[in-house]
Amino acid sequence: MNEIEVVFTYSRQEFIRAMRGYFMKRLFFVFDIIISAALLVLGVSFLMINGPSIFNIGMIAAGSMVLMILFAGIVLMPVINYSHF
Repeated sequence: MNEIEVVFTYSRQEFIRAMRGYFMKRLFFVFDIIISAALLVLGVSFLMINGPSIFNIGMIAAGSMVLMILFAGIVLMPVINYSHF
């Protein structure tokens, strides 16, 4: 039996678009954005009303971290992963 070797490559744009599409499908992207925005708004409003407290700063930090993780997953990771292939 003869073996056939097939070699193909993806362009950078195709790879990045495919990974972003996969992440948008698999992650609860809209839900995560809503939750992190709500945490930020509540944290800032409680901060303005009650003054600084661990709870208020924790809500702002949690909302900011979720947004940073989403940004890294959608924008940075596909580009970094492509450069490793």
